[in-house]
Amino acid sequence: MLLPDCIDTFPVHATLTLASTAAQSARSLISMPCFMSHASIPAEVRAARGLPNDLIRISTGIENADDLIEDLAYAFGKAQAYVDGK
Repeated sequence: MLLPDCIDTFPVHATLTLASTAAQSARSLISMPCFMSHASIPAEVRAARGLPNDLIRISTGIENADDLIEDLAYAFGKAQAYVDGK
C-alpha cells in the first residue's frame, strides 16, 4: 500500500504536535488512523467505511492557537514542497 509522498513527511515537520495513537494528553496529536489505531481493520473494510489510507487526524490541545497554526502551516508547506520537488 503506497501513500501520497507528502503524507510521510507531514508529521515529521510538525514540531508542536506528537505522533501518537493515544488521545490522553493535553498536547496536540497527529495520527494516521489506517496505520495506527485502525491498522487491524482490513483495508477493504476501511475503504468501504470511507476511511482513506492517507487520512491524517489532528487533535488540537491546549497550545497557543497561533503557534499551532504556524506549526501546521510549516508542516503542510514542507510536505507540499516535497511533492513539488518530485
